[in-house]
Amino acid sequence: MRKRAYMYGAMIWSEVSQRYMESFELARTERRHYIPPGFVAKALDKYPVNFRH
Repeated sequence: MRKRAYMYGAMIWSEVSQRYMESFELARTERRHYIPPGFVAKALDKYPVNFRH
């Protein structure tokens, strides 16, 4: 099985890792400008920081 996978060329680690990286890069670029509905960023300067917990 290993030999057939190697001869096919798609299941060797260098190819698999390259495909993973391409997949992650595509996912990252597609979601770069996506803001989920209901997401609210709160300004931290309006809320005092309490260091006494």
